[in-house]
Amino acid sequence: MQLPFGWACTLETVSQNVDPDLRSLLGSLQSLQRLGLDNAGGQGGGSFPLSLLLSNGHASTMYSAAGNFEDIYRVYYRRYTLVHEDGGNNTLDFAVPVLREGEDAEIASQEAGSAFPHVTEKDEAARDRAKTETSLPPRTTHMTDGEASSWGDDREGVLLVLFHGLSGGSHESYVRATVEGALDMHRAWTRAGDGAGQRPLDVVAFNARGCARSKVTSSQFWSALRTEDVSAALRALRQRFPRRKIICVGYSLGANILVNYLGLHADESRETVDLAVSVSNPWTLPVSNHYLNGSYIGAFYSRAMTGNLKKLLRRHASMLKDIPNVSVERALKARDLPGFDDAFTSRSAGFKNALEYYDASSSSRRLPSVVRPLIVLNAVDDPITGPLIIPREACDANPRTALLATSRGGHIGWYGSEAMHTPKGTPAQPRRLFVDLVVDLCKAALADKLPAKFASSSS
Repeated sequence: MQLPFGWACTLETVSQNVDPDLRSLLGSLQSLQRLGLDNAGGQGGGSFPLSLLLSNGHASTMYSAAGNFEDIYRVYYRRYTLVHEDGGNNTLDFAVPVLREGEDAEIASQEAGSAFPHVTEKDEAARDRAKTETSLPPRTTHMTDGEASSWGDDREGVLLVLFHGLSGGSHESYVRATVEGALDMHRAWTRAGDGAGQRPLDVVAFNARGCARSKVTSSQFWSALRTEDVSAALRALRQRFPRRKIICVGYSLGANILVNYLGLHADESRETVDLAVSVSNPWTLPVSNHYLNGSYIGAFYSRAMTGNLKKLLRRHASMLKDIPNVSVERALKARDLPGFDDAFTSRSAGFKNALEYYDASSSSRRLPSVVRPLIVLNAVDDPITGPLIIPREACDANPRTALLATSRGGHIGWYGSEAMHTPKGTPAQPRRLFVDLVVDLCKAALADKLPAKFASSSS
């Protein structure tokens, strides 16, 4: 279905020094061929037509934040709590494959599917209504004791790991859009009898401490430089899925944290990550924060994000108020991100002030150390980060990183003029470029088309 067409999104910058095998992979992806990349990774004149009302960077960004996606991406999760040595925890939300109306459960049971059995939406909705912990996000339930002890498998396939943005979680629309896109692709391939579709695909969303309505159980909180939790999660996932290709996708601040992990834990990442994607990364936090707070509309975004952080802090204040040197009271009065981060986030992470924290936590500093193939997607018209933070020179200097800077797309937007599949009776929703890109990479991994020389030592 075609939606009203607006401006087109084109490739403004493509890295010039990409490893030939990685460049060849990018050129083989249908989503990037539409943007003009050829099979040799050369840049042509293609474009991604954007939805008429969402082709402006501000419009797409605001729609992503304020749009009602509740009945669009109907993803169901099983939550696993990963406990750390300090007593804190992260939660891992695994997407469960849900049978659509009219699908045969017996046929589904014969599919490669995932590490979790197929469920009907009716049964899963009943489980969701019956959950005793009503504070969990919609369509999310804790694993049973049996599920918590047995998740994972040793089959070859793909594990897609998603890292949300600032104060977000698995419930965010951009996370659920990616989950649904990947599962729908795998369902179609499996039903078509494609050989690659017979391999399992699972999707899990990593929730930072205290996010997605998880409980804070220690005085340690998340930050843009807290990569130890990412390390613990990926090591646990690799242990449970020893033969999977692990593709990691980070969005916004989650992309910043993911790239920090890839640079600070480079040796470990050779075993835990096969390929990574960074979407709308703010990269250089002092610059992006200066840009964000340097205009009236930017200050509006900053106040909105600060409001979300204050809600998170209020929810967990009893566990976090005694962290040395922090001021919960001052943070709750903050009107912008630098004010909140100066009073709380920076000090809880061991820094003197927000500026010191921003400088140390900028993932652009880690790009030279990245050893896993990393695809970078940023939009020049992103109103949250601005165009100056896009790390063109740093990406050119590391052949394992491939920068794709588009002329339009906003912040985790890229709403296309073609409609995606939506449940019966719900409004048509535009396809999204970053979802198409991730789905294409999952297809390539299922078909063993990722560069062999980049294969992790475990998969």
